[in-house]
Amino acid sequence: MRRFCFYLFLIVVCFFLQTGLFAGSNLIHVVPNLLLVLTWSAAITRGPRDGILVGFFCGLLYDFLYADYLGTYALLLVAIGALNGLFSSSLERETMLGPMIFGAASNLVYDLVIYLIGFGIPGTLSIWTALLHIILPEMLYTFLLSLILYRIVLKGNLKLEEWERRSEATFVS
Repeated sequence: MRRFCFYLFLIVVCFFLQTGLFAGSNLIHVVPNLLLVLTWSAAITRGPRDGILVGFFCGLLYDFLYADYLGTYALLLVAIGALNGLFSSSLERETMLGPMIFGAASNLVYDLVIYLIGFGIPGTLSIWTALLHIILPEMLYTFLLSLILYRIVLKGNLKLEEWERRSEATFVS
């Protein structure tokens, strides 16, 4: 129950930061994708199940607000959560290098899929324009904020794991 509340709190906070504060600031004309960071962070720190669940709920929030078809973003974030979760056992989650590489790759895949869905029609927006003016600036902005958010998710999960071990120890004895 604690883990559910932890993730629910993070989803709500990241959603409001992403759609409110960062969308309104328009700092570099792109918005960091905090819900994507939360999805791959949950997957890397806890495995595919948590990555899928967090990705699903984050994606549903996107779908309700931005998607033409319900489930588009949810499916994409579920796939990203599952893929990152599959590699979670081979990554040292306390170090930053591996998770940040997977996070950057996730962001690139996410943005390219969204580009293909939304702008892949010939004559709309060229891939090079999208890369230079939207995808790469968003990746950089998201990457910088992911250094903070990943640590929050990691520390929160370590604390929850500690509570779970203590609860099991007192339950067994």
